Amino acid sequence: MIIINRITTFAPSFEITEELDLNIYTMAVTRLKRKGLRNRAIANNKQAAIKRLTQKPEIQKVDVEELKASFAK
Repeated sequence: MIIINRITTFAPSFEITEELDLNIYTMAVTRLKRKGLRNRAIANNKQAAIKRLTQKPEIQKVDVEELKASFAK
Protein backbone atom coordinates (compact mmCIF):
# COMPACT_ATOMS: atom_id res chain seq x y z
CA MET A 1 0.00 0.00 0.00
CA ILE A 2 1.44 3.34 -1.05
CA ILE A 3 0.35 6.43 0.86
CA ILE A 4 1.35 9.94 -0.15
CA ASN A 5 0.94 12.99 2.06
CA ARG A 6 -0.07 15.98 0.02
CA ILE A 7 -0.04 19.48 1.50
CA THR A 8 -2.12 22.15 -0.16
CA THR A 9 -1.53 25.76 0.85
CA PHE A 10 -4.20 28.35 0.08
CA ALA A 11 -2.84 31.16 2.23
CA PRO A 12 0.17 31.50 4.55
CA SER A 13 -1.98 30.54 7.55
CA PHE A 14 -4.20 27.88 5.94
CA GLU A 15 -2.96 24.41 4.97
CA ILE A 16 -4.71 21.13 4.18
CA THR A 17 -2.90 17.84 4.58
CA GLU A 18 -4.33 14.87 2.67
CA GLU A 19 -3.30 11.24 2.66
CA LEU A 20 -3.76 9.63 -0.74
CA ASP A 21 -3.90 5.87 -1.11
CA LEU A 22 -2.58 5.18 -4.63
CA ASN A 23 -4.09 1.68 -4.79
CA ILE A 24 -7.53 3.26 -5.08
CA TYR A 25 -6.54 5.50 -7.97
CA THR A 26 -4.69 2.95 -10.12
CA MET A 27 -7.87 1.02 -11.01
CA ALA A 28 -9.66 4.23 -11.93
CA VAL A 29 -6.98 5.11 -14.48
CA THR A 30 -7.32 1.71 -16.14
CA ARG A 31 -11.10 2.05 -16.37
CA LEU A 32 -10.81 5.59 -17.72
CA LYS A 33 -8.37 4.45 -20.42
CA ARG A 34 -10.77 1.70 -21.44
CA LYS A 35 -13.69 4.12 -21.43
CA GLY A 36 -11.67 6.55 -23.56
CA LEU A 37 -10.94 3.83 -26.09
CA ARG A 38 -14.62 2.87 -26.18
CA ASN A 39 -15.73 6.49 -26.62
CA ARG A 40 -13.22 6.99 -29.43
CA ALA A 41 -14.42 3.82 -31.17
CA ILE A 42 -18.06 4.92 -30.91
CA ALA A 43 -17.21 8.33 -32.37
CA ASN A 44 -15.22 6.78 -35.23
CA ASN A 45 -18.07 4.37 -36.03
CA LYS A 46 -20.56 7.25 -36.10
CA GLN A 47 -18.35 9.25 -38.46
CA ALA A 48 -17.88 6.22 -40.73
CA ALA A 49 -21.65 5.63 -40.82
CA ILE A 50 -22.32 9.26 -41.69
CA LYS A 51 -19.73 9.16 -44.47
CA ARG A 52 -21.16 5.90 -45.80
CA LEU A 53 -24.76 7.18 -45.75
CA THR A 54 -23.96 10.53 -47.37
CA GLN A 55 -21.87 9.12 -50.22
CA LYS A 56 -23.11 9.96 -53.68
CA PRO A 57 -22.24 7.89 -56.72
CA GLU A 58 -20.11 9.45 -59.41
CA ILE A 59 -22.17 11.15 -62.07
CA GLN A 60 -21.51 9.47 -65.37
CA LYS A 61 -22.43 10.80 -68.78
CA VAL A 62 -25.23 8.65 -70.14
CA ASP A 63 -26.23 8.44 -73.79
CA VAL A 64 -30.03 8.75 -73.55
CA GLU A 65 -30.63 7.74 -77.17
CA GLU A 66 -28.64 4.55 -76.71
CA LEU A 67 -30.71 3.64 -73.65
CA LYS A 68 -33.96 4.25 -75.53
CA ALA A 69 -32.70 2.05 -78.38
CA SER A 70 -31.83 -0.79 -75.96
CA PHE A 71 -35.37 -0.78 -74.51
CA ALA A 72 -36.97 -0.72 -77.92
CA LYS A 73 -35.42 -4.06 -78.86
